[in-house]
Amino acid sequence: MMLRFTILFVVALWLWSPLTVAQPADPSALASGQGGLSLSVGVGQLTDPTIQNDDVPLYLLPQWYYYGDRFYVENLSFGWALHESKQWQWDLLAEPNRDGLYYLDDDAASLLGAATYGVPRGQMPQAKEAPLLLEQRDFSYLAGIQGQYFWDNHRLTLQGLTDVTGVHHGQQWLLGYASHWHWLGDWAIGAQLRGLSRDLNGYYYYLNAVEQQRQAAIGPPLDSATTPRSSINTQLQLDYQYPLSDNWALVVHLQQQWRQHYDPRLLSQNDSRLWFVGIRWTLL
Repeated sequence: MMLRFTILFVVALWLWSPLTVAQPADPSALASGQGGLSLSVGVGQLTDPTIQNDDVPLYLLPQWYYYGDRFYVENLSFGWALHESKQWQWDLLAEPNRDGLYYLDDDAASLLGAATYGVPRGQMPQAKEAPLLLEQRDFSYLAGIQGQYFWDNHRLTLQGLTDVTGVHHGQQWLLGYASHWHWLGDWAIGAQLRGLSRDLNGYYYYLNAVEQQRQAAIGPPLDSATTPRSSINTQLQLDYQYPLSDNWALVVHLQQQWRQHYDPRLLSQNDSRLWFVGIRWTLL
């Protein structure tokens, strides 16, 4: 049970990845040893596209970061700067794969809800009616290289990551854009194209061999729509924060994701969203 709680607390940290994290347009402007810790309290929701779970309420989201000479941490992402200049930064990067969070079991979700989100045990959403029993998918960790190009208030990001935990042996690439500006507070917008290899996308978003055998008894055989394929998923994100004092701020976080290829017998919809509105308390 403690292991399940630890895994889910890690996922809670990964959910909170605002574009307004304290990284300026010029990475060389960061002082070595700079760090921060904050807690956001409010209300929000993460939609779950799988057939087995309902949407997850969000009430408490932590955030931390640390930047050393070359090593840095942003929530659950770890990086090592290979090269920095006024406009370019190249890093070795390791981060959790977000696709695995939909398959954490009900006991762990309930425990996390009680300890982290403030939802009493027994009052978490109940699992949806599923036509077949799904196998557990393991959480994975990805590592690889990341390049970022900065100009004015804009950032272009390119990533190439691979599974280093031996869970699915898949790869992920990402092309992202982010921009921020100040008007009655701090605003940031972002857009991403996230490519998932056949191994990664097939592991999380298609029925596996055991589930296919169960499905054969209650439904039609496999066709081209239910054969694992690679996928290019799109994501849009909006962040807003309005300072109320030196340590307090109003925060709004909106994120929408669409999937290109998936098994319709496993996912009930092709999109998912995360939204959160609350007050952030900066401790450090």
